[in-house]
Amino acid sequence: MPIRMNIPSLQERRKAYRLIFYNVICISVWFRCWYQPYLAKTSLLKSGNLNV
Repeated sequence: MPIRMNIPSLQERRKAYRLIFYNVICISVWFRCWYQPYLAKTSLLKSGNLNV
């Protein structure tokens, strides 16, 4: 079996890169929209400055 068969084609590679790219965008958006406010809220709760 030639080594060239194991190397993914350009189209498959492009598809994989696009998938990784979208995953990175989704994770960064999720982190910015949910995780940072959550961290801020918990840190405020720990210091006792948040009145909820």
